[in-house]
Amino acid sequence: MKRAILGIILATMASFGTVNVVQASSKTYTFEASDTIVITASPKKDSQKYAVYKKSKGKMIKTGKTVNMAKDDKIQYWRANPVEVKGKTWWQIADNKYFQSNRVAVVDTEEMEKLGRPVTKYANYTPDLPTYEGGNAVVVIAASPKNDSQTIGVYKLKNDKLVYTGQRVNMDKGNGKNKTIQHWKANRVTIDGKEVWQVGDNLYFKSSRVRELNTVRMNDLEQKIDNYGNYPG
Repeated sequence: MKRAILGIILATMASFGTVNVVQASSKTYTFEASDTIVITASPKKDSQKYAVYKKSKGKMIKTGKTVNMAKDDKIQYWRANPVEVKGKTWWQIADNKYFQSNRVAVVDTEEMEKLGRPVTKYANYTPDLPTYEGGNAVVVIAASPKNDSQTIGVYKLKNDKLVYTGQRVNMDKGNGKNKTIQHWKANRVTIDGKEVWQVGDNLYFKSSRVRELNTVRMNDLEQKIDNYGNYPG
């Protein structure tokens, strides 16, 4: 199955020659990157892992960490930007995290969608949830008091129980100067005796870190919300 999917991906690779490459030092990247990539098999050995690099004192060095090209027998996708460091192209996947380009393939996501295999899950990026028209409240995700977690899980209702979808959303979008708090249109609902927040058609937050905003007060202060994770801003 994995080989069949990879075959489709390889057939829909974008031409690397058409990718716009920019200088790594000229821009701060967010996870909302320009391209979708996968890691291909090693031509030299049977390795499913790929090294992660960082930039230090103008040089690219290994972080000592690796990622898997597949997870649970499914190819992993990454949002990434091609950057140039000392004349070589690297793929930036997060703040100061890079892949070498020799085993990276760019995926034509539009063609994948036409083939009925849309890319909906990434290893380093949480796409916006579908537009939710029903929300009469606005919520944000607060920081964790126990650790440095920036995400919470998304749940769906199945057989009257909330089950984890495997998808997580970020409390912020972007990074560095581009970082902004994400807002969510939501409704407070009760499921199985517990209050949770509905943020889409059969999509819910149940984390205690969800906080409702006083939108009336924000309007009085002329504070505009223009960054939603589930509603056009």
